[in-house]
Parts: sequence; structure tokens; C-alpha cells
Amino acid sequence: MELHEILDKAADLMTERGFCKRIEEDHHGRVCLVGAINLVTIGTAITMPNEDGEKAISFCGNLLYGRFSSPIGLMDRSPVYWNNMSERTEAEVVDFLREAAIAAKELEAK
Repeated sequence: MELHEILDKAADLMTERGFCKRIEEDHHGRVCLVGAINLVTIGTAITMPNEDGEKAISFCGNLLYGRFSSPIGLMDRSPVYWNNMSERTEAEVVDFLREAAIAAKELEAK
């Protein structure tokens, strides 16, 4: 599965199941950004990512880093940290995953 497909399917999963923070998958089946990627790449949310999952998470981290105009710490660009911020919403995470999928598809086409 290509990177853009992983990210797009992760957005689909979050839209279907709902959004959570501070855990990959909660007892209601809602998922965080990493949990959604894990479900797509491995089939379970609560686990260490495989190689495809790591690539998707790293790609998201690099995109997040590009969103900030001033230098930030490594934790601040972590998809986990970003997902878990108190002000973060499901719509923002789903939109970000969709944007990441588009960016990945453009990169893959080159």
C-alpha cells in the first residue's frame, strides 16, 4: 500500500470510528492519529508501528514541522503530541490526514 493510501484510509477510519487522545484506541473504538495508521498498516491500533506505519507517522511529523514559522522542539512536531493537544479536534486531525495524503500522492508522482 502506498503512503497516500495509508493516510487516506487512516482518515476514513477516524471518521468512521471517532477520535480519541492519549491512547491509540479507547474502549469505544475511537482512534488517535497513530492508532488509525496502525489499524491500516497492521490491523490493530494498540501496537508499535511497522515499517509502513513508521513512514506514515514520520511523514506526518515532517508536515507538522513545516506548519510552524519558528523553531520548535521535537516533541512539538510529534504527531502524538499534536494529536493530544487539548485544543485539537477530530475535524483538524482528519483534515490533516487528508492533506498529508494529498502531499504524499504528489511526492509519489515525482
